Amino acid sequence: MIRFAVRIAALLTLAVLMCVTDAYIRQQENVLLQGAQGAVLLDLSDATITKQRAVEDLDALSDQNGLHLAKVVADKQDFLHGKNLYAFGKNTGTTPVQLGWYERSTHGVLESSSRLGDADLNGMYVFRGDGPAAISRWAQHNNVSVTVLDTRAQSIAEFTLLSSGYGVALICALILPLVSSMGWSVLSAHSKALRVVAGQSRTAIIAADIRSYLTVAAPVLVGGYVVGVIAAALLRADHAVTRFLWTSVPFLLAFLVLLVVTFAAMTLIAAPTAEVIAQRRSGILAYRSLSEALKLVAIALTAVSLPIFASAAMTSLGSSTNASYWKVFGDDVSLRILTTSEDSYQAAELRLAQLVERAESSHEALLNYRLTPESVPASDFDGLVLTNTASLDQIRAALGTDLEPVVGDSGADAAVAGLSENLSMWCAQACSPDDCELFTTAPDTAFPALDSAGGAELTLLHHPLVLNTDRMTGFYRPDFIGPLLTSGNIVFSSGAGVSRSVEELGLGNVVLSIDRVADTGLQQGQSDYERAGAQIVGIVLLLMALVLSSAIAAQVYIATIARRVFVCRCAGMAWPRVLERRLLFEAAAVCVCAALAFIWCTVQGIEYSWTVFVAPVLYLLISYPAHVVAGQTMFDRSVLRKV
Repeated sequence: MIRFAVRIAALLTLAVLMCVTDAYIRQQENVLLQGAQGAVLLDLSDATITKQRAVEDLDALSDQNGLHLAKVVADKQDFLHGKNLYAFGKNTGTTPVQLGWYERSTHGVLESSSRLGDADLNGMYVFRGDGPAAISRWAQHNNVSVTVLDTRAQSIAEFTLLSSGYGVALICALILPLVSSMGWSVLSAHSKALRVVAGQSRTAIIAADIRSYLTVAAPVLVGGYVVGVIAAALLRADHAVTRFLWTSVPFLLAFLVLLVVTFAAMTLIAAPTAEVIAQRRSGILAYRSLSEALKLVAIALTAVSLPIFASAAMTSLGSSTNASYWKVFGDDVSLRILTTSEDSYQAAELRLAQLVERAESSHEALLNYRLTPESVPASDFDGLVLTNTASLDQIRAALGTDLEPVVGDSGADAAVAGLSENLSMWCAQACSPDDCELFTTAPDTAFPALDSAGGAELTLLHHPLVLNTDRMTGFYRPDFIGPLLTSGNIVFSSGAGVSRSVEELGLGNVVLSIDRVADTGLQQGQSDYERAGAQIVGIVLLLMALVLSSAIAAQVYIATIARRVFVCRCAGMAWPRVLERRLLFEAAAVCVCAALAFIWCTVQGIEYSWTVFVAPVLYLLISYPAHVVAGQTMFDRSVLRKV
């Protein structure tokens, strides 16, 4: 059993290390795409320049400073795997170039900034060269918010370990060499005693132990590494294998050094001496307390970590799922409006309403406005949304589902009646709730609603009350339509059409940019999806490490009571009777650990606190069979006088 456990421990630790290597490379590529040296986040929401001017400035900035600067944009058709780069600078080629990525499923092209079109300028930029200083000067001059990302290898490694379950899984995996070296020492205790009697030195005994241990572990490590490289070749891009090999080498060398040092230390702790042998005592008794401590550490780490990472994984998956609804608005654009004063805004307000009217006449203006909770009367609905028919038609087509009319619902009537005062201020002429169509979603259907706070925030409502009008212009006042434009609650399905209207209405000094509304949300969904996958893999590795460390700990314990096991079994005792005290103690210990972890998680307000109990349940399920197998093995060895 110990030989098998040593092989599995080595293989699992190697698997964790290779997963960490893979996650590190993927995280590095997320922030340093295509060999970039750094990355920044730009927010042009309050910028004082137009989008065209910003692109021209960044082109000039790149040329003048020898800077290779590119904007990262998620593919609107495949936001989970598509990632395009738009490079600034006059020397950038106009022909799109297919990019090679570490992940086989990722795809994207490198294009010139002149092809940005409706893509949002807000978001992440990557660069090579002296970027932060030049970009910061430009950003400060134009009221652009800039955040320089920490892209040092150390920071990327820390983020990789802390943002997923890999960090704790790695700690538990590194406990395995300690526990497995104890188990191997237990297995070779008899032969080491004979070598001491034969006069071998302690150094020779330790060296022989290390050689025998590596003889068992090395084939598994080599074979596992080869399988891991093959898996990387199959799952990642062909050219990524070399990168994986070079990145994994430092991790593996550190692991091998740790393995040898740990094994030597564990062998030294329980190395037999002539005095111990003469007194018929066993040096492996020194392992008992250490083994129990390591086991409890593994259980405690697992119990505390499971709720944290389960919550993080579910949150990331939920965020990624929510972000997928941005595809409903994948081709839609919003306007970034900036005026120098209230008077200049008032002067442009009527023309902005005319802009919306033109677009709505060709079904290209879409209203989607989720009212703030403060303005919503108490009801059974989880939100109220103002829409127009063009917006509802697009949502129906994108989601492949229809909405249900609300008729004769007292809750809906009460909710709408409570909005009468607001409607009297919003409507262009006398209107009432009866002038709106009322809808809600079909069961098990989500409705994507744009929040009123701006910043491209999307909320999924599962039982909303939708107040729809066929045409918003003429129904709502211009001084209500203007703020909806500014906050991004009125979007347009044709960027070219709204761009023509902006020029024809003389709004070029008011509308600074026309941007796709979904870009930021889709890119965030891409990151959340990748993070959720890493967290789920980390949880699986964490549980596997717990199972293995518990099994080896059972072997170490049985070795320390080998004589008692032999006598009890010869006396005809059943295994439950032999292991009764041990199992009761273990059950009490793990239950106390779980209870303390549950209390801590509850106090901290961590979701899925109940997952704390997965660790003790899993441990107790494997504890009894692990002790029985270890006990039977030790009994057989005792019969053969090998202990």
